[in-house]
Amino acid sequence: MGCVLACDLAPPPWCGANSVALDLQSTEQKLLMTFEGDEDENFQPIVAVIGTGFLGQRIVTEMLLLGARVKVFDTNLAAAGLTHGQELLDRMVCTVLRQCAAAGLLELAGLCPPPLAGSAGAWQAREGEEPRQAQLCISIAEAATGAEVVIEAVPDSLEVKCEVFSEAMAVAPAALLATSTLTLPLMRLSLALAKDRRDPAPRVVGLRFLDPVCFMPIVEITLSSAQMGGPDRRDLVSLLHRLRKSAFQCTVQGCTGEGSSDGYDVGTDEEIKNAMRRSLRRLRILPASALHRQKREAKLRRVQQGGFRSARKLTTAQLFGCDEEKCCICMAASAAVTNVLCGHCVMCNGCAHLALQLHPICPICRCPFEPALKAQDHS
Repeated sequence: MGCVLACDLAPPPWCGANSVALDLQSTEQKLLMTFEGDEDENFQPIVAVIGTGFLGQRIVTEMLLLGARVKVFDTNLAAAGLTHGQELLDRMVCTVLRQCAAAGLLELAGLCPPPLAGSAGAWQAREGEEPRQAQLCISIAEAATGAEVVIEAVPDSLEVKCEVFSEAMAVAPAALLATSTLTLPLMRLSLALAKDRRDPAPRVVGLRFLDPVCFMPIVEITLSSAQMGGPDRRDLVSLLHRLRKSAFQCTVQGCTGEGSSDGYDVGTDEEIKNAMRRSLRRLRILPASALHRQKREAKLRRVQQGGFRSARKLTTAQLFGCDEEKCCICMAASAAVTNVLCGHCVMCNGCAHLALQLHPICPICRCPFEPALKAQDHS
């Protein structure tokens, strides 16, 4: 769906004053986070997902697509019993995988189709590879044990989210607690969790997967100013790097809850209005643009099966089937800037300038970006 802005709200920083819909092509150059750390292609992160509604099912499936080990808790699935609940979870994943297959994404990514409709079980993503299956757990504590990140996909209620994260923190105090909330300020959730606690502080971060989630190359993150310079940002960015996800920082006013009492009077008319403003201003992607970028990402993941070095050998035209070498960010101007480290020439001058300032990573192979100097650079 498009990003619809209420007429009485100031548009977000990445929207024009008259915008009523947003195509990601005009904002992809706004990606802010720089990937850090060493590449480890064999590392399998452990991810806990709490809740298997519409969003939760797709997060679980995307984590499996990315090769993570996924542990899941859902109240309804657990109530069905471990055996039947696991079958229900497998069917949920297969349903989402079949939607990906129908859009041609699995074939583009070099992945096998999911089990037939009505069947359950693990998914054989590639021949000769261990089957992939999300593990149903009987409690939040079991799901969170050993997890690097706990992702909640539960109703947008402060009480419910606090209950989830409190149980997770009891067994995994070092884990990142990732919330997908559209309305609750990040600091309110952190302060509610920190109440009556001394150490360690809750590691609550905002992590929003953009619809339709699967094969979407970017996520939105929300971090407080203190987190931006500390281990929470470092660990979150490192995790996203290993999952081969790019990220942009949410800049919607009030999303962190810092420096203002905005949104702290729970249940008041003003709080409801503020929550609506925050939700409406979040980035959403038009379906046509989303499918286009899903297909690009699927092709890239197929190439990356051979490692990042394989991706570095390809041009934009070879990877995306372009007739001419256009900038892969704005997709309008001609690619003009060469990365001296990998040799890719995939960005125009304007986008390369922004990338160098905000996101110095090659969009194709994701090695560090260092533009080649031209004669006029010394004039």
